[in-house]
Amino acid sequence: MKTNLKSSFFLICFLLYTFYLGAQQVVVHKRINTERGENSSLAISPDSRYLAVGMAKEQLKIWELESGAEFKTISVKDAEFKTLNYSPEGRFLLTASNNDHAQVISLSDGSVVSEFKDFKNWLRSVAYSPDGKTFVSASDDKLLRVVDASSLKVLFSLKGHDKEIYLAKYTPDGKYIVSGSEDESLRIWNVAEEKEVAKIDAKESIESFAISPDGKSVLFYSKEGAAVASIPDGRILLNFKTEVRKPKCFAYAPSGNVLTIGGESNFIELHQLENGELIQKIGLSSNLSCFAFSPDSRFLAVALEKDSVVIFNSSCLSLKGVVKQYVERNINTWQLKGKYEKTVDYMARVNEKTRKQKIEKLSQNAIDSIGRQQINIKTAKLEYDADNESYKLSFEKMGYAIIKVPVAEAESFEKNFKNIEITNSRFTLLKDNSLNIVSLELRNAANRKNYFYNNNNAVEFNPVNISFSFQEVEISTDNGVVPTTNVVKSRPTEKSDVDVNIPKTSNKKSSTYALIIGNEDYKTFQPDLETEVNVDFAMNDAKVFKEYVINTLGVPEKQTKLLINATAAQISQGIAWISNLVKIEGERAEVIFYYSGHGLPDEQSKEPYIIPVDVSGANVSSGIKINDIYNKLTANSAKRVSVFIDACFSGGARNAGLVAMKSVKILPKEESATGRMFVFTSSSGEESSAVYREKQHGYFTYFLLKKLQETAGKVSYKELVEDVTQNVRKETGLISKKQTPKVTISTPVVDQWKDWSFE
Repeated sequence: MKTNLKSSFFLICFLLYTFYLGAQQVVVHKRINTERGENSSLAISPDSRYLAVGMAKEQLKIWELESGAEFKTISVKDAEFKTLNYSPEGRFLLTASNNDHAQVISLSDGSVVSEFKDFKNWLRSVAYSPDGKTFVSASDDKLLRVVDASSLKVLFSLKGHDKEIYLAKYTPDGKYIVSGSEDESLRIWNVAEEKEVAKIDAKESIESFAISPDGKSVLFYSKEGAAVASIPDGRILLNFKTEVRKPKCFAYAPSGNVLTIGGESNFIELHQLENGELIQKIGLSSNLSCFAFSPDSRFLAVALEKDSVVIFNSSCLSLKGVVKQYVERNINTWQLKGKYEKTVDYMARVNEKTRKQKIEKLSQNAIDSIGRQQINIKTAKLEYDADNESYKLSFEKMGYAIIKVPVAEAESFEKNFKNIEITNSRFTLLKDNSLNIVSLELRNAANRKNYFYNNNNAVEFNPVNISFSFQEVEISTDNGVVPTTNVVKSRPTEKSDVDVNIPKTSNKKSSTYALIIGNEDYKTFQPDLETEVNVDFAMNDAKVFKEYVINTLGVPEKQTKLLINATAAQISQGIAWISNLVKIEGERAEVIFYYSGHGLPDEQSKEPYIIPVDVSGANVSSGIKINDIYNKLTANSAKRVSVFIDACFSGGARNAGLVAMKSVKILPKEESATGRMFVFTSSSGEESSAVYREKQHGYFTYFLLKKLQETAGKVSYKELVEDVTQNVRKETGLISKKQTPKVTISTPVVDQWKDWSFE
């Protein structure tokens, strides 16, 4: 173990050769001096070995991406490279130039092997199809041409844009072409049918855009800000703000879930695809011309306007990326079953508990290694407070530490400060991707004294803030086979009657969006809790409810988000996701919100909160206030908002209370529904919400699903409420418990909700 950690430490140290510009940290792999003026275009070869850069005029340069060594210079007379496009096999470069024609350049000898000149006006861009058999051109004559790459014969033209076309690209599957124009539109074309299938009115000239790696969406800039639209229907999925001035460069990170934007600003922005939230800014020394990710996901190459190309290690654009890669690599190795390892020993070694412990340890090891590499005692600033006998050590980009040093030792400490050794240290990674010091131990060799700093208020890094990519391990109890890639998880042997035979509808609710949350496992995220605080079957509640929402109620799966064991950040992001979609959809939108898990009231205000898995019951205010959820769901005037909550807010729970002090239940404050809202909760007042163990659901959720199953979703809200309430009261009464589901209705729909239905 020590050997692995030592080698991993040096690997991380090597990767984290960093520099700072502004307030942001980035990781540079290579910087290439291009020696000329403006860099107009760049492309990375399909095998990620070479970087081609089109200079301002006549010259094309190629470098080895890994080493940064210059590989080849190609001169093309009268060419000004607008776009560069590698052929799929990497043997040729297809270029569009200001000399009104496309050229295919052989990379073996730099010769122009063919030219396409069928243009009446300027050629703006050319791009190969994924199979390299055709390419599409965009020009000022308002036509898109699909050209046979071998014969250079125009196969067909696409007409529809009213002004100059700046850019056209194929989707990765080759089924569609996306084009942007001076006519302030982005258009999507079906290649096989040779016709336009969608037009997006951007109200802004579209000179650039990016297509996602899966070909399902396109990133661009409109009058409303940065935007993401779906392919092929052109529906706006996301609008978000960017601080980049005149955005002109767009890309999806290779993972597909990070949006990258650059323009006439000396930084690049990274945003989350899910909600547009800004993740990080990458500082640059000057404005950029363009950028591109390498196909193997390792690098981001950025061409600057002033004489250079900077290559970043794209997997390390954020420190979380370093932690993520380090943990995933080690966990994936650790959880493999050994050749001579007995199944019983493997199951004891690899399970939910041990993997969580392993993730936490590896994450902290990575963060501490990064911190030790970056903290520099020699550049720290010293301030001595004689009254409190302490030094304030200020570290660049890492805050400060207060070190107790007696007056009698202060002079020696300061005199030998540059040689003081950091013998022990611990760090945490903050949400803004910066490091903070948790603890330090310093040794002054001159007097052989040790000095300590411990930030009792620092919150150490929680690995649940990273979405790790490893699968779950499940042990098959039927045949004893143990898959070698996952964590042991016990599951019920038989499904409940409502978990099978789920009715299906042919109707699709294109304007309905659903957010479904099941918080069951609080123990894993808060190890000091007892297992009894978990909410039995909350995961099953949520997963099966999702199946009914999709199959029985007809909500498209892509418009349904399921969160299992969700943290505070994940729940907030989920609410932002659905709120944004409602804003886009407008008054046609319908919302379904479901939650199963812990709820608690604030002891002072009595306001009810739903509790994320990473929030302690002793710190209720860090949860998600129910009233805030209601307000956000109805903020954009949805046609209808339906809320179903299988949780009590008195301090009771299915098993044990989330905190021991809640032995006496609290009567929570009743929250008012807002907008056009229907709220159906599992219990009233000081009651607890019980679990129907033989059915593997909460009582409330079981009977809710049962009614949807029996009626195939063709049920009025009035009938649903009456049936669920009656059955929950009866069945919990049989076990000597009192549980009464409760309905809360907003004023605008108080006379209408009973006639609502799911049809």
